[in-house]
Amino acid sequence: NKAMAGENSQVRVSLAPGLTHEIQYGPIFDLNNQLIGVVGVGVDVSESVQADQRQRELELQLSQAQKMESLGALASGVAHDFNNYLSAIIAFCESLELRKEPSEINSAEYQTIVGEITKTAENASGVCEQILMFAGKSTQKKISLDLSELIREDQNFLNAVVSKETKLETDLSESPVRTIANRLLIQQAVVNLVKNSSDALSGRTDGRIDISVKAVQGLAELEQHSVRIGGTFRDNQADDSLYAVLSVEDNGPGVPTDDLKRIFEPYFSSKHTGHGLGLAITIGVVGNHGGVIYCRSSDKGTKVDLVFRLDENSVEPAVVKPTKSTSNGNESWRLLLVDDELSIVKSVQLAFSHFGHEMRTVSSGKEALALLDAGEEFDCLILDYSMPNMNGLELLQAIRERGITTPSVMCSGFLDLPAFGTVAPDTTLRKPYTISRLRDTISELCHREPV
Repeated sequence: NKAMAGENSQVRVSLAPGLTHEIQYGPIFDLNNQLIGVVGVGVDVSESVQADQRQRELELQLSQAQKMESLGALASGVAHDFNNYLSAIIAFCESLELRKEPSEINSAEYQTIVGEITKTAENASGVCEQILMFAGKSTQKKISLDLSELIREDQNFLNAVVSKETKLETDLSESPVRTIANRLLIQQAVVNLVKNSSDALSGRTDGRIDISVKAVQGLAELEQHSVRIGGTFRDNQADDSLYAVLSVEDNGPGVPTDDLKRIFEPYFSSKHTGHGLGLAITIGVVGNHGGVIYCRSSDKGTKVDLVFRLDENSVEPAVVKPTKSTSNGNESWRLLLVDDELSIVKSVQLAFSHFGHEMRTVSSGKEALALLDAGEEFDCLILDYSMPNMNGLELLQAIRERGITTPSVMCSGFLDLPAFGTVAPDTTLRKPYTISRLRDTISELCHREPV
């Protein structure tokens, strides 16, 4: 109509799935400037349309990743502060045990109360671990883990997770399907998926959950039939790359298309029960391992695939031997503790004074440097990483620049510390720590041969 009115116009027409033409119309005039017709030119713009669509999808994925990253940073900060308080609670409890009155030494009730306080604090530390797991910042030890063997060993436990009406089946590779992973974190991710499927099958007598493990070459099939929910590999995905795939599938009612990409968001839950963090923790676990999650759903059920790099080297896990105390009960250390959390300072100083050690305490890097500049000497420095104005690493840098080589312990409630670069502490200690563990750590440093 516009062309007939003497105006140029264009229209985009979808002729078939994946085939789009853009048609431009224009008027034709004679020598007397009279409209005598209309001309139309069609151009295939399918590739441009598909490129725009891919760009929008990438922008959406980036937005989702940024949102998850922000929530992860929040979770890490909360966990750090919480771990500070836990360190103080544990240290006070141990100090209380060391200072029992003679009349209380054989008191079963006293021992039970103190033991329960310590146990509760340590369990609360496990909650922090889950928060940091959601943030994708867990740095627990990773080994070459056979995913098939993991499911076999945990099958009885997984059966206890699902309802009695639900049948749990496995289809596991007879050959090892290994990836470099932390066993506890992968176990947590699987439990979260199985529990979520079990909840979706609530009230049904024909519920079924299938867990499978296999090695695959390339991701073309998953890319074609499933939706990538989260995670990314750290290097290029060649078509012939080998992957370990752990899948959990149920025959539940499925997930609405609009919700499919939201089920892994924290606090998003379509159930009346649950806190909405289970699948969010799972996406943190997968991201921590450099993996990818794929998901597909219909009214016949939902399938979630956890995809990791296949460990083709199949390195057997190393055996970690427990550390034993090397401290000589008769020796005395002179220690400097730098921590801005007053409760930690008081509790640690109280405990170490019981062992006969002298401990100076300050709450900032500036105060610590003032002591050292005044000529104070110590057997070991215990530095908190996260402090205002000057963090522990910056403090250590300033100490080393003064030519002071005193052994140092860097303590942090974070699971991830930045790269140390040219200046590094002699060792690190994760909060919340026990007094016995801190004592063992200091003892090892004080007995270490000079380099």
